[in-house]
Amino acid sequence: CTLGQDLMESLYFVTRVKPHDVLGIVSRFSLGLLYTIAHSYLYFTRIIVLNAAINSTSSALLSMLLSNNFSELKSSVFKRFAEQNLFQIACSDIVERFELFVFIALTALQSSDNWSEFLYGSATAVCLCEITVDWIKHMFITRFNNLDCKVYNYF
Repeated sequence: CTLGQDLMESLYFVTRVKPHDVLGIVSRFSLGLLYTIAHSYLYFTRIIVLNAAINSTSSALLSMLLSNNFSELKSSVFKRFAEQNLFQIACSDIVERFELFVFIALTALQSSDNWSEFLYGSATAVCLCEITVDWIKHMFITRFNNLDCKVYNYF
């Protein structure tokens, strides 16, 4: 996401500072367009994988949840973080939960024939697993970095 923000800021800067630099504007616009298309395809792939895992009869959903959440825990638990980094982690968790909510809503719309089974079964399991893993992650981060839990009150 940072690359996309940098590309869009670069395009904005060129159009504001050098509005007659057509080559610079076209090249940055093309890069921004390619990035946006690639980013959209990745999100679409994530929705397809979540949909397939939720609608499968095997244990694909459990495997996907375990692998994603294990890698999230492994990548952040035993690292040193300052209080400012904790705010960034909390913000990224909020974005991740919003994306998960949108993905689950889109999957629910697609499988509208069995809403109650979907909402009380798979969607609840995915949300509870994500909340539990985020809670454990923040617990380990605050414990490992000797941070007081009151640091969350500042943001």
